[in-house]
Amino acid sequence: MNICLVNPPRLIRLASLAHRPSMPLGLAYVAGALRDAGHRVQVIDALAGGMEQYVRYDGDILAHGLTPDQMAALMDPATEIIGISMMFSGNWPLYRQLAALPSTGRPPWRADSSGHDHRGR
Repeated sequence: MNICLVNPPRLIRLASLAHRPSMPLGLAYVAGALRDAGHRVQVIDALAGGMEQYVRYDGDILAHGLTPDQMAALMDPATEIIGISMMFSGNWPLYRQLAALPSTGRPPWRADSSGHDHRGR
């Protein structure tokens, strides 16, 4: 199976720009386990790919990292499942956008999630 795991951008307030992003170690473990199980795995780390990119999201809130469109452009067209790491409750609006990424030119995919707050609101 072709699986794409995503470490999404994070939402931060202008006043919080000194906070540093953390490495997606859990996502790396999941990728390794999936590869060991014989799956083809792509990992997109929106923070690493867009470390210097900040896009205004809403009011004084910025999205730090690659945009959903930039991540969609990086995804392998053969992707069947997208796994999205959802670590922070405050980022839920952005996570919901990512789960609904357009699948133009691709077969439909199934989105799955992980993290302490992966339930829909």
